[in-house]
Formats: sequence, C-alpha cells, structure tokens
Amino acid sequence: MNLLRGLENSRLCEEFDQWFAGNIFVDQPVQQPRNFFEILMGNASMGWLGDEVFLNCDVHSLQYGNNLSSYMDGREDLMSKPFTDVDMIFIPVNLDGDHWVLARADLRARRMQIYDSLVTFREDKTYLHKFKPLQVVFPQWLQDVGFYNIRLELQSADSWKVRIVKDVPQQEPGSSDCGVFMLMFTMYLMFGLKLDFDS
Repeated sequence: MNLLRGLENSRLCEEFDQWFAGNIFVDQPVQQPRNFFEILMGNASMGWLGDEVFLNCDVHSLQYGNNLSSYMDGREDLMSKPFTDVDMIFIPVNLDGDHWVLARADLRARRMQIYDSLVTFREDKTYLHKFKPLQVVFPQWLQDVGFYNIRLELQSADSWKVRIVKDVPQQEPGSSDCGVFMLMFTMYLMFGLKLDFDS
C-alpha cells in the first residue's frame, strides 16, 4: 500500500467512518499559529504532519464531561460500539517526546503489545522499562472507571505483560515517519489486516 495514496478498499473507509461517529465536542476552539498550514505543506516539514506542528499549537481545553466515564463503563454509547464490548484497545504512545509507537492492550490476555516502526529506537537497554507506567497505570485505570464491574470475566490478580512485536514494517532511519506508521499500525490491526505496508 502506498501511504501517500488513499485506501484502496472503500469498505474500510466506510467502516472507519461508522466507528468514528460520535458526539465528543470541543469546548473551545484550537488555536494555531498563522503559518500552521504553511508549516504543514512547506519545506520545513516536507509535507508531513510532524511533531513541531503540534508543539506550536495552543489547545485550550477538550471537554468530555461525565460522558467519558459513562462511556468507559458502558453506560453511554459515544462510539458505535460500547467500550465494554471490546477486547482490544489501541493506545498511541510517545516515547521521550521523540518517537511514536502503538500499544495494543489485549484485555482478555492482560497484555500490552508494542508496535514500533524503528528498530534502532528499541535497541535502547531501557526500552521495556519505558512501558512500565502504562503496564501499571492502565489496569488501575480500568479498575477506577468501573470497567471490571461490567466485564466481571476479565477481573484477575495476574499482572499485565508487555511484549514487543517483532517483524513489523519499518520506517527509514531519520525519516520522522513514526506517527504515520503508528496510525497505519492502528488501522491495519483494527481491521484485522496483515501488516504489509512499507515506507
């Protein structure tokens, strides 16, 4: 699949649009610098939506109100599928402010699978340690929002495991494509497709 071209399968687009439909609202508008789109489309970012664009934005507040808690424990259906009906959750993770990876939380197996598009980044000896907060906080968060009150079969005293998924598509070193790869991992995994794209 060519990342610069649209999805070849319009069914995937329709399914994604149906899944993404929701009523989350922005309380105050996001303000961006005057040259936001110039940065986005210009030579500075080489046409990619890089972190420098987001770091220059001023986001006032996103209001979810009580709807988020209601959604998490299955009382309110903000998306087309209640949170309590899923077995997988996709979490974008930024490491050290430099690199985006995807964490796929498997609620049944109590396991985080990490999809990383840059092999050289995960050669760091402290790499697995970077996911320790997610490994500890995420299960506690599920408990705090009442998730296990509804999904009783998923309650367990077993700790969550973190596993780095090998043999995933890789970006070119130094290319700053990690955000695009993280989004592609999410899309392909969400639709059950084999990770067969490249840069």
